[in-house]
Amino acid sequence: MEDKDFDEFIKSKINKELQIRPQLNIEKLLQESINKSKIKKSRIIKQVFAYVAALILIVSGVILVTNKDEKVATKTPETINLRENKKPDIELLKKQFASEGYKVNSSEVKAIDPGNEGDPTAQFDIAFIPTLKDYVFNSDFIVRGRVIGVNYLIKDKVAYTKAKILVEKSYLGQKKVNEIVTITQTGAIISHYDQIILHEIDKKFNMSKEELEKTKKDYVIEGAFDGVLLRPEDSVVIFAGQPWIEDNVNHITGTTMKFNGQNIINANEGAHFEYLIDKEIQDLDTEQELEEKLIKYKYEKKNYSREKAINVALNELAKNGYSSFTKESSRVYYHSNWGGIGEKSPSIDVDFENKDGDHLSITLSENYEIIRKHLPSIR
Repeated sequence: MEDKDFDEFIKSKINKELQIRPQLNIEKLLQESINKSKIKKSRIIKQVFAYVAALILIVSGVILVTNKDEKVATKTPETINLRENKKPDIELLKKQFASEGYKVNSSEVKAIDPGNEGDPTAQFDIAFIPTLKDYVFNSDFIVRGRVIGVNYLIKDKVAYTKAKILVEKSYLGQKKVNEIVTITQTGAIISHYDQIILHEIDKKFNMSKEELEKTKKDYVIEGAFDGVLLRPEDSVVIFAGQPWIEDNVNHITGTTMKFNGQNIINANEGAHFEYLIDKEIQDLDTEQELEEKLIKYKYEKKNYSREKAINVALNELAKNGYSSFTKESSRVYYHSNWGGIGEKSPSIDVDFENKDGDHLSITLSENYEIIRKHLPSIR
């Protein structure tokens, strides 16, 4: 067999594998196997060695996926990132987080009926239905992990959960297996007393001290707009995007998915927003189904640039004389199926807030062309 014929033979074998696993890099896999065959032996030995090397690479699934945003090693096509740290001592972690005020055992969290969550009165939540693609595009990292501890907090009139997650699998981003990540999520389990103070109900109804004291023993779920709340020992997939409530702490961008083994449970547990959860997400039953979708949208995301969207928006602001808004004050949201009036197409919202609390926004198409602007008379 001639060299050229043999190389084509190897390539045909890899092409067949590509039909099953489209994320494989044919040219790279081929070149690696041929390079490995370049030893000082007869051509027959080279051929056998190269063929075996190619098959080993294919069967083992050890490939390198590289794009402009990240370089991630993977062991199987559905496991995007298996780089890992040394496995930590869970009990020591619990003691550490407990000393910081976190609840680390499920028994410490009040058993609240999720149905007690507030009704969805905010109409902007109905403007569009977030999709799984939206969650992927708006995430800095996506991981499956175990909730080690949670802390329920209130800041700037917002009740939220701060959670420590032990990463068990990484689908997107640079997080490693056995790494601890911290995320925030809107919504928290708080006392009825704290809820009353938060919304100033005591002032509106002139509640007495005695009446307020009675409310300290009852607990409620407040403002859980990101789906079911995280609890200690939960097994979850987290979609984490740009910081919001706390600086430098990633915030959940999508519905929380909890697992029992490989099966998804309570993807929208107790949420009054069930009708607002995309059907593609509702139909997911297993981790494998989710992983297949994540791989698909991860590769589609290669053509999306948050940086480009911000730069286009900043250029437009400069043209209109707005100088107090910066890249650092921006937040970007990709919507694959925007449901605004007269529209149902992908769009990118770039929102800005300056140090004075002024807000403005610019909406772009998928091609980064300006669709509309909300530019109040501020400079």
